[in-house]
Amino acid sequence: MAAEEKAFDVVGLGLIATDRLITVPRFPRPGDKVAYSREQVLPGGQVAGACVVARRFGFRASFGGSVGDDEEGGWQAAELAREGIDASRLRRVAGCRSQRAWIFVEEASGERTIVYERAAALAFPAAEVDAGWIASGRLLHLDGHDGAAAARAAELARAAGVPVSADLANLYERQRADTLRLLRAADYLIASEGFARQLFGPLPADAALQRLRGEFGIGFAALTLGAEGVLARAGAAQLPGGRAYIPGFAVAAVDTTGAGDVLHGGFLVGLLRGWAAARALEFACALAALNCTAPGARGHIAGDEEVAALLRAAPRRARPGLA
Repeated sequence: MAAEEKAFDVVGLGLIATDRLITVPRFPRPGDKVAYSREQVLPGGQVAGACVVARRFGFRASFGGSVGDDEEGGWQAAELAREGIDASRLRRVAGCRSQRAWIFVEEASGERTIVYERAAALAFPAAEVDAGWIASGRLLHLDGHDGAAAARAAELARAAGVPVSADLANLYERQRADTLRLLRAADYLIASEGFARQLFGPLPADAALQRLRGEFGIGFAALTLGAEGVLARAGAAQLPGGRAYIPGFAVAAVDTTGAGDVLHGGFLVGLLRGWAAARALEFACALAALNCTAPGARGHIAGDEEVAALLRAAPRRARPGLA
């Protein structure tokens, strides 16, 4: 993707949160008691994390979202500033607590379970999505949690000729109509396999991707498959043969929190560097795997050399029948 005379490389609108990471030896059963070994308070949020990845690789990022007027909201704003991210579109909502999540991480596997709290007042108003801000980026990245705002942003971006990237992990029924609007305006979609099941029912990943592209006209669509990697479909101009499967990287996982956020950020980095989609996706998968080797949603955003070493040498975890 060629550089343009724009203020930012990535404009992101979506979630920002405070993560309370609680490490346990095993997930407790109902009625059980388990002593935890460590508690950490760390920054998180889907789009915020992707913007941090882009900035760490030298790209200019602007983030829009909502925090409360509490201490955590001030800390989140300071974290964005520390990363060098423009936060002029970060809303501070009076009398409201910032979004927070309690993330329980199992020591043996690194898998996590999340419970979270998000006040309704934190929803980004669609009327406050500014067309000039949307057009100020080379790419727009959205997570769709605030459906009406995300859909409006995507439609404004399409009208301005700005490519739209979407990170959809869950389908929220109250926002189904807005999510469908977002899908129709997306150029690049990397969604969870669970999102596809919520949308279409229990289809195989390949069939779900074909429906996503066919029904919504998405140029590049991919599904994350957990530890088994990512499957993507696109036109031959983006993916030779129209399909790419990136098996998962076998790493010593400490915490899988934020793997998807980092994957999306890595994919944006690849696109901004002008790489082919398949190369960008493989880079993103490796970056996400490395992030799982440390605690926190932004625990270990690796550099190019470490990613290249993983790509050369790491064993893979493939889903049978996809290769």
